[in-house]
Amino acid sequence: MATHVLTLALIGCGDVAYFHIKAAIALSGRVQIVAAIDPCIERAQLVATYLEKLQPAVSHVSVFPNLAEALSAREKRACDFMAVDILVPHHLHKPITFEALDAGLHVLLEKPISTSLQEAREILNKGRESKVVLMIAENAQYWPEIVKAHELVQQGVIGAIVTARAVYNERYRGYGGGDNKEDTPSSTGDSRYEEATFPKINRKERAEDRWRGVRAQAGGGMVMDGGSHWIRPLRMWMGEIDKIVGVTGRVLPEMEGETLAKAIFKFKSGQMATFECTMSYTPFAPDPWWRITGTTGEITIDEHGIWLHTEDPRYTSQQPHHHHHHHHPSKDHRGILMLDPPKGYPESFTPEMEDFYMAVCHGKSLAAPPEMAFGELAAAFAIYESVERQAWVAPQSI
Repeated sequence: MATHVLTLALIGCGDVAYFHIKAAIALSGRVQIVAAIDPCIERAQLVATYLEKLQPAVSHVSVFPNLAEALSAREKRACDFMAVDILVPHHLHKPITFEALDAGLHVLLEKPISTSLQEAREILNKGRESKVVLMIAENAQYWPEIVKAHELVQQGVIGAIVTARAVYNERYRGYGGGDNKEDTPSSTGDSRYEEATFPKINRKERAEDRWRGVRAQAGGGMVMDGGSHWIRPLRMWMGEIDKIVGVTGRVLPEMEGETLAKAIFKFKSGQMATFECTMSYTPFAPDPWWRITGTTGEITIDEHGIWLHTEDPRYTSQQPHHHHHHHHPSKDHRGILMLDPPKGYPESFTPEMEDFYMAVCHGKSLAAPPEMAFGELAAAFAIYESVERQAWVAPQSI
């Protein structure tokens, strides 16, 4: 039965929750967040108060310390929700996802699926057995510049792809506490992220907020965490990865997992790409986040948008058009700006939430099935195994 409102409980009220809240609110009442769940009740209460101000149709947002208590209230009809949005440390993904699926709830689960490929397989299998929607939130799938690049590649605007490069540099500013910019490219200079942030929750950093630095809780380091946002686009543009060779290093004593990685991806198509990431206290110089090289041109994506470099007269003969709210002319030394004004990382969360809403409420297929997110995790573990074996590793073999 099609229903027109998706009622949602938010599990985990840390920083990334605010992106999901903003996305839900942008859907003008189609998604209503009715519960905030966090073991830190103070944090859940701050989120609930924030939500009550922003959701006219929801008079009260319930607060719970865990999903079990929320389910108990749901059984008593004290708090009604159809779905959960799971935004918790990676090692908690499996137990909470299982608990939600067992209760017959639809699940939006933040990437990575879990801390191991075995647990990831178990989560995906459980999702397939359930009669509900399981979606893995890999927002790069919806990042407007990445979607635009995919369209341009499909249209053959740069000819056949020769190679590509993904570079993810993040300036480390500490994890935990209300100010952190985790999981976003802000550190590479995306000022639009700063504008998209929410009320600063003034809270003391708690030891449990440092879970990203703990390998047993995060599952790995930078490659499997933020790195997935850089690997997904390569797979969207170039298809499946055949084998990977990589090296990793540690730059930050605060992080047990890798904070430096370089890898070469060989795709089943025969094409190759490089992937690199660095997390450090460094103030990084500008560098495109992605570069796609084709036989007749290049596409680059950076903090200022998506740029086309071509001699194709269909594009080069266009008159530069100016927007009063946008300072870059549409053509400069970087190429031709293909999305004007630029959208950026923060703009990926609303289409992601809308995809989940359409799947749950209207039975529409997801832009990417949950199995797609297994690919980024398998690529990360292939890099780790490549380091141990000092050899090429096929992600599908591990």
